[in-house]
Amino acid sequence: LTLLALSSNPIEPAGSNAIYQEAKLRPLYLKTFDPLCDSMIAMYKRNPEITNIETSTMNNGGEEACMYLCAALRFNTTVTNLNFTYSLLREQGFKCLADALRVDSTIICFTFVRNMMTERGIVSLSEALQANKTLKTLDLRYNTIQSEWLKHLSAALCVNSTLTAMHLNGSRLGD
Repeated sequence: LTLLALSSNPIEPAGSNAIYQEAKLRPLYLKTFDPLCDSMIAMYKRNPEITNIETSTMNNGGEEACMYLCAALRFNTTVTNLNFTYSLLREQGFKCLADALRVDSTIICFTFVRNMMTERGIVSLSEALQANKTLKTLDLRYNTIQSEWLKHLSAALCVNSTLTAMHLNGSRLGD
């Protein structure tokens, strides 16, 4: 098994725990709606070959779930793609992800589509981009990014030499 996709399902944490623990799955692509479940974090730590994590439509746990996942990412040596599409994260969750990106040396693609961006989140991301030396693609599509926040991203892009693509499509820039 190389893909386990559970996003957008009404599965309770106990159900996803059973799937992860009983099946002894070892996916390379971990896609879940609830990264708060201890078993998902345990699976990630137990399976160092996981290269993609997608937590789209994260509706249980939110900010706290993100912090658990970011804590697990401190041990990351293989995850290259991190996707938080429509995860309903706010400032604290985004700051946690930015902190993880700041020190990570393997993530090359970070997707944060359709979330609730704040200026503090953009500042955190900009600071992470200045320090990160591996990220190549940043996808911020369909977020509302106010025009005065763009100065933070611009400053980061002047320093970061590894980022080759930034997607801002549908981001209502300047609203």
